[in-house]
Amino acid sequence: MDKNTFLKIYFPNGSFHGIRYTSSTTVAELIRTVLKGRLSPNELIFHLSYALRVTYIGKEQTITNVRISSSSDKTILSDKWLHSNMTMEKVHRIYGPIDELKLELRLRYFPQSIDALSNDKPTFGYFYEQLRIDYMRLKSEYVSMNEAIELGSLEIRKLFKDLNPTALDKKVNVDYLEKELGLKRFFPQSVISSHKPRVLRKCIKACLKKYEGLAEEECVKRFCFLLKDVWNWEQEVYTCNLG
Repeated sequence: MDKNTFLKIYFPNGSFHGIRYTSSTTVAELIRTVLKGRLSPNELIFHLSYALRVTYIGKEQTITNVRISSSSDKTILSDKWLHSNMTMEKVHRIYGPIDELKLELRLRYFPQSIDALSNDKPTFGYFYEQLRIDYMRLKSEYVSMNEAIELGSLEIRKLFKDLNPTALDKKVNVDYLEKELGLKRFFPQSVISSHKPRVLRKCIKACLKKYEGLAEEECVKRFCFLLKDVWNWEQEVYTCNLG
């Protein structure tokens, strides 16, 4: 194991941070190193809210004497969480070669309120990106058309936070968004496919007018509150087998 002293810690957007480790390096030390290297040189208020999630990406794996070989069985090692005190030696012993695992840095533990989280700006931003990406990848099909347009419009308002209403009105047209950024960044494919560009633009402009003058932080909070009405993102759900 000591030969494999380099690994990648992935972020919600798919980017990663390369880090070196030894067999005695703990999960907590990995997290601390990544936070210091990518989010802030200073200790974050909610640094203990972060955790590493592990997913198996190799061909075959043995976990606690259970052999995984079929695609259905590989869910055994999907979305598992590593305890902060685990050493990399123990991770290797339980889950196998590190190069066959994908480690993701996630914000797992939330304070009682979004307002409290907003006091830690780097963590607040990380949380929003994680939530927005999870929504687009996993939950967008569960929201209504109106909710999806509103959520996407909040992201547009946040992205163009420095533009006044007139400039924003000129910027926001379907052709520009599609060419420069891609509509899929803001809206589920179902919304894009079911609306003509003219109708979609009209809906977006109506939502943007509704949130005219809303500060970036308030856009994020409104996004979180609106999304929570249809998906309790604070709750973890697991599949289990009985018997």
